[in-house]
Amino acid sequence: MKSVAICENCDQPSPVRIWPDGTVRPIGGKRRCCSESSYRVVENEPPAEFADD
Repeated sequence: MKSVAICENCDQPSPVRIWPDGTVRPIGGKRRCCSESSYRVVENEPPAEFADD
């Protein structure tokens, strides 16, 4: 699953992939914000028109 996460070191957002085992890895090769490898995933809520009724 793809998502956005915030770097724990520099607070910059980064696109990430979340693996089934819960591992979070930045997407985009060497374009990481810094050398930190800890990210907190930003929770996204679906728009109201896509919410279950």
